[in-house]
Amino acid sequence: MHSPQWLTRSLETEVVNDATKARNTLSANQVHHPDGAAMSVEERLERIEQMLATLVQQQTIKEWYTTAEVGGLLGRAEYTVREWCRQGRIRAKKKPCGRGKGGEWLVSHEELTRLRNEGLLPFRSAAFAVL
Repeated sequence: MHSPQWLTRSLETEVVNDATKARNTLSANQVHHPDGAAMSVEERLERIEQMLATLVQQQTIKEWYTTAEVGGLLGRAEYTVREWCRQGRIRAKKKPCGRGKGGEWLVSHEELTRLRNEGLLPFRSAAFAVL
């Protein structure tokens, strides 16, 4: 026995609508990564939280920075930043530490901002001048 044409169309429409709803539900719960892999919303949220924590750590403003921190922020080696401090190319102060006469160099936030905007200071004395 044949079903009336209107009933067949109605069933086809229902099936298409159900498939569309299922696909939309899947799309709402799955996020496609650029490499083609699907990630659940929970996985995506976890990834965003990790990136946010890293960003907050990088953007935290401190009053004083160590040479390692300044080097990391500027993309330079810690040794390079220590040399700049020693040569007077950046304004820094020595923090006494428990070992020997020397101490750890500290760079203020204001000096870090100045360094980013204006660059290094000229050499402090003629002893460091390039001939």
